[in-house]
Amino acid sequence: MTAPGTAPLVLLRCDAVPAGGVGHLVRCLAVAEAARAAGWRCVLVGEVTAPLAREMVGHAGVLVHPAGPGPLDALARQLGAAAVHVDSYDQLDCAVGDPAELLVSAVQDGRYGRRDAHVVLDASAAGHVTAAVVSSARVRLTGPRQAMVRAQVRTAAQTRTGRTPAARVLVVAGGTDATGVAPRLAALALAATDGLRVGGVPVEVLSLDPAAGEEPSTDGRLVRRRPAADLVELAADALLVITASGTTTAELAVLGVPMAVVQVVPNQAETHDRLVTAGAALGLGAAEELADDGARALRELLDDPDRLAALTAAAADQVDGAGAARLVAAWSAVAAGSSAPEQRGWEVAPATAADSDLLLSWRNDPETRRRSLNPAEVSPAEHGAWFDRVLADPDRELLLVRHDGDPVGTVRFDRDTGTDREVSITLAPQQRGRGRAATVLACGEEFLAAGPAADCRVTARVKVDNAASGALFRRAGYSRDEAASAADPGVDHWARTLDPGPAGSLRAGSAGPGPTR
Repeated sequence: MTAPGTAPLVLLRCDAVPAGGVGHLVRCLAVAEAARAAGWRCVLVGEVTAPLAREMVGHAGVLVHPAGPGPLDALARQLGAAAVHVDSYDQLDCAVGDPAELLVSAVQDGRYGRRDAHVVLDASAAGHVTAAVVSSARVRLTGPRQAMVRAQVRTAAQTRTGRTPAARVLVVAGGTDATGVAPRLAALALAATDGLRVGGVPVEVLSLDPAAGEEPSTDGRLVRRRPAADLVELAADALLVITASGTTTAELAVLGVPMAVVQVVPNQAETHDRLVTAGAALGLGAAEELADDGARALRELLDDPDRLAALTAAAADQVDGAGAARLVAAWSAVAAGSSAPEQRGWEVAPATAADSDLLLSWRNDPETRRRSLNPAEVSPAEHGAWFDRVLADPDRELLLVRHDGDPVGTVRFDRDTGTDREVSITLAPQQRGRGRAATVLACGEEFLAAGPAADCRVTARVKVDNAASGALFRRAGYSRDEAASAADPGVDHWARTLDPGPAGSLRAGSAGPGPTR
């Protein structure tokens, strides 16, 4: 608890080691800036051993405390902290209780780093779904715009506006380049810029390579040096940045610098694909599959000023730079019990006995019955007996999906044969026509994928004249089972196998490799 008249203390839990990069740290430093601006005191808890990480922490003036072997909430009580914020893919022990006593906040990247918390931030494109299974969350901040960006980046963005970039392509493979991809990216950049001049000056390639010597080295147009705290300023002055698709991409989006992205580790696939699909970056694919034609794609981009400008504009639409400030504002609101219902976002949890009457009213809605395989009206007694059986049946999972606290629909999974599950969904009558069926289904699947049945095959049966439901399952990645459909006249059968993700047996606390910056 915080003593009266004392600024509240928040513990920022992250690590920054050579094998894991500095991405978690960069985000924590953005949170530290926003927290200090809001009147908090900050202490960084964790292992900070990467050279760049130590330099960044020194510039930020944040104290570092060792994590120790015990639970994080015990350390918070020992230090008198009012809140802990976790940005880690490790499984950490931290009890989530009364937020007025200890507020717990966490960042997750889709399924990576998912854990119980009162406030959850997930800046992935599907964050509204992957955060929905965190049942303890009072506030869910989701989507790419929630990316946390340091004030240094916003300041540098202002200096770039209206200024002619230097004749330089910057290569960034993360603060530690744990996979050793920097030399290959530098070679691509050199090939792409061969003979290219800007303002009569040959374009140089500056590679920020942790394996470089203590002093910068020059070999023709290639300059190699170690990453340092001036990365933001270097990026703001570049024609193009070739980067790992980690946390750096959010900062480049705010800087207004065109980027080409490469997926260095598995958890970067979502960011890579999202940016490329949105036209916000040139995609170079996975690091292990870098091809020679990447140099040609880079040169075509560098020769096209309009396309460079279009990439920059599309990236700016993805991130607004205020994610950390919104996160910190949510701490106080949740601790005070004043968080708004619309901040809850999407959530999915098992139905309870208290939901029985609501679900009966949905089941007997005329339109629901018309689309159902069993269109008969159900009596309260029949429904009550069925509902009790479902809740008691270990082979059935009945889930209620809410949005901003309002019930939207149900998803039910019934064990079919072996590990197969048959899915059925129901929308609240007032929710039809709002484009929400796909999210309801996705939330149910995410709940299932986060549990013991993570790698199961999910099937669905749909009346052949129910075109809307058939289209829903097709868009969700289901394939029509031709043999089963032929054997069941009047009914289409659909199926797909769920992706369990990095740690499918966990609904919170998923582990995985850290994000390369």
